[in-house]
Amino acid sequence: MSRYRPNIFKSGDGDNNEKHITAVLNRYGIPYCLMSPGAGFDLLVMVNPMEAWEVKNPDYKWTLTQAEHKCKQYCKDHGIPYRVIET
Repeated sequence: MSRYRPNIFKSGDGDNNEKHITAVLNRYGIPYCLMSPGAGFDLLVMVNPMEAWEVKNPDYKWTLTQAEHKCKQYCKDHGIPYRVIET
């Protein structure tokens, strides 16, 4: 079984609309961690079980990056919810 290594995902660009999602999380007191570029997702949402959230802007046509696909597969292989959230 392979171990998770944070550097297995190539770096990517951050989303400029995360503040809308984090505002809602803050309003409801849901703890989260902002991930560094290249993690393969934007937010680690600390609910039970924890979830990986990738934030996308519905105003633009988007697809998951290669790093996001790798992270999504890793999450699937390990039973970790991976959510794509549009603002």
